[in-house]
Amino acid sequence: MTTTHQDFDLCLEKTAQHEFVAYVPDGNGDRAAEHAFSLRTDTLKMREDLQRLEVYSLHKELVKDDFHVQFGRMLYQAALGGDVGALFAERLAAAQSDDMGLRLRVRVDEGAPELMNLPWEFLHDEDLYYNFCLPHSSLRRELPEPIPTKGSGPRRNGNK
Repeated sequence: MTTTHQDFDLCLEKTAQHEFVAYVPDGNGDRAAEHAFSLRTDTLKMREDLQRLEVYSLHKELVKDDFHVQFGRMLYQAALGGDVGALFAERLAAAQSDDMGLRLRVRVDEGAPELMNLPWEFLHDEDLYYNFCLPHSSLRRELPEPIPTKGSGPRRNGNK
């Protein structure tokens, strides 16, 4: 049995050192919701946390605590807080009422490579009880679609 999914695009951009904005495009070139957050990915604690998650993903049977859930909640609160989280909850409820899943597409801007390697699959929301590690959920990592700039369109008739 295959599950049909609706897409929820979560775009992440860096605004300053350790400062980011998460937003959901509205399809018309604007933002349906956005949320600013801070996240340190360069600390010893973050490296240790990521190593611990790696052990969890390779040896789930050895893990006796819920650290992966705690980390997933921290990541969820950072990137899906505020209006972005409210819109996600709204779209999740709508998808579920239509017997569909909601596919989260994490699109990290090339200016924020430190976010690309975070384990987004561990996202966990304690209010919605939604965990992206579960089979009914879906998560895709994508680079954002390039934004056309003036003069960057296809060349025609040999013109540069």
